[in-house]
Amino acid sequence: MTGVRVGAEAQGLPHGGTALRKGVPGDENAIVEAVGKLLSELGGPGPEFSLEGAKQTALRLIQDPEEGFIFVIEEQATGQIVGIAAISAVLAVRAAGAYGVLQELWISRDFRSSDRGGHLLEAVRRRRSAEAGR
Repeated sequence: MTGVRVGAEAQGLPHGGTALRKGVPGDENAIVEAVGKLLSELGGPGPEFSLEGAKQTALRLIQDPEEGFIFVIEEQATGQIVGIAAISAVLAVRAAGAYGVLQELWISRDFRSSDRGGHLLEAVRRRRSAEAGR
């Protein structure tokens, strides 16, 4: 993997001034801001969007692995989150348990041609593979 240092869920090497890591408590405001930018680009947010509800949901995904998880890409120099992937867990009889659904994927316009989205998706894939091996 090049361009992103991966922490928390996988190992990698520093390169390109960003780090990919699992979301942690305290990230929820920046995650909700990123989702707000995503929704704006898509013509929203709609009337059902609640800033406080979004923060609480982000925190649940960060804190409870049974609910899902969030990966973030952080610019190392500023600490600013420039990418997110939010995955929620869904139970299904056909899957004989839970599987993940990618709910939000956003990369800052300044980083879109740098393959950061691919790095987020690869981290999600690796996490799934690691959990399947348990």
